[in-house]
Amino acid sequence: MKQKGWEKKEFQELSLYLCALMRAALRGEKAKEKPESVSWEDVFTLAANNSVDGLCFLGLSGLLSPPPGELSDKWKQTYDIALYRYLGFEEERHQIEKMLEDHGISVLPLKGILLAEYYPMPGMRSMADNDILYGFIEEDEEGGYRICGKTEEEQTASVRRAQKLLKELMEQRGYSIKREPGDLSEDYHDVFTRKPFYNFEFHRNLLPEWSPQYAYYENPWKRAVRDPKNPYHFHFKSEDEYIFLQLHASKHYEMGGSGFRFLADLHVFLREKKDSLNWPYIEEELERLNLLEFDKEMRALSKAVLTNEQQMDDREKTKVCFLLHNMTYGERDKESQQELLLWKKQQNAKSKWEAKWQYVLDRIFLPGEMSKENYPFFYKYTIFKPFLIVWRLLKGIFICPGRLWREICMFLGIGE
Repeated sequence: MKQKGWEKKEFQELSLYLCALMRAALRGEKAKEKPESVSWEDVFTLAANNSVDGLCFLGLSGLLSPPPGELSDKWKQTYDIALYRYLGFEEERHQIEKMLEDHGISVLPLKGILLAEYYPMPGMRSMADNDILYGFIEEDEEGGYRICGKTEEEQTASVRRAQKLLKELMEQRGYSIKREPGDLSEDYHDVFTRKPFYNFEFHRNLLPEWSPQYAYYENPWKRAVRDPKNPYHFHFKSEDEYIFLQLHASKHYEMGGSGFRFLADLHVFLREKKDSLNWPYIEEELERLNLLEFDKEMRALSKAVLTNEQQMDDREKTKVCFLLHNMTYGERDKESQQELLLWKKQQNAKSKWEAKWQYVLDRIFLPGEMSKENYPFFYKYTIFKPFLIVWRLLKGIFICPGRLWREICMFLGIGE
């Protein structure tokens, strides 16, 4: 059987050396020397594709045979840019938060904003955007907080008012909105950009309505904690921050790959907070979200990769290569994504044929996010979805027969 790209020996050697550089940077240690079979150009490219090039640069310190001059300079530049972006985002976000607070809008920073603080040095984690939950917030009689309004109509009006005010304030600050606000059920965040690199995603909710976990986060402020020094600034308890971290990673992993940076995020988070976390609560909530097994697997993998490579067995090494091959957000072409989807099904299914059956169902009916991204009309009007199934089949037969045949061959193992 033909090996997948991430299963080949040369890619495994490359991947494991990238892990060694990350481990050295995070632990403040000297990395082992590069194997002769691995090229520095490939190490740099793989690191850049996984958004850990700045982090890996710090792992080069003290090597007897570092990258050649031109590549070394280029690599240092990526770290300098990551540091510059991090500092720029920090300053700009604080000013934006103050602007919103002056108008009564509450904020709750999410994901990378918080994770970057757990790394040993500024600039270790790349910063493509900042995610912020926002809205007009009030206390909820049932506990926690909620969007202002006692009825659904009042809360919808509150969301619209905050959205309109946010757009006006951000445009006054020189930002452009990526897409004009529309049906609240169609999207759950607004994206604002400004040169040279600023990108802010303002979330009205944490998940879209079609997500299987939407009910858990239907009121995204339910588990928020108000800052005692600033009534407009909120945060999650460490346990809830961790749960959302794993949920977000699992979403990327299922749809196309979570990339490899997530393992570093997980490592620094647990190093910072593991001993103080309420694990029975975390495990109970992850069980509710059907994420307990995913959490255990990724936690063990992160520990093995970034604590002691010798602890990794062959299956874990393959999983590491799989994540690195996917790149940061699983940005692969469609045929590669289908190959990865089948491989992931095989990792969790009881048998090869069970995995293939699950794969067929996903390819025929399409999960929510895949359906929305590629066929928004049929996602919105599900009554017409049977026509989509027929259309995709006819398209495969008459318009893209080569691609359909390659997928059939992949499924049956023909030519492998």
